[in-house]
Amino acid sequence: GWVKTKNLTGDQGIRFHLKPFGNIQIPMASTRDIRGTTAWTSIEQDWTAGPGVRLVEVCVSREPSTDPDIHISGDAWVDDVTLVPKAVERRRP
Repeated sequence: GWVKTKNLTGDQGIRFHLKPFGNIQIPMASTRDIRGTTAWTSIEQDWTAGPGVRLVEVCVSREPSTDPDIHISGDAWVDDVTLVPKAVERRRP
């Protein structure tokens, strides 16, 4: 996905979480976070959905601050979020 931020304050930025819909056996993956002011920035994350997974949740998230005195402010834009399958590497016997 692509993210742009303007004056995004705090010790936590905007990120994506990926997890299989309705399957708690496969762990969630999180991207790096984006903070401050940035031009359009690509955020990518490798993730294996696992066998039989047909639906995936992609959530835009901002984790709570670890400092209770920090006040969150700023703007964030998200565009063109896509899931792209990677070729499966086959092991040779």
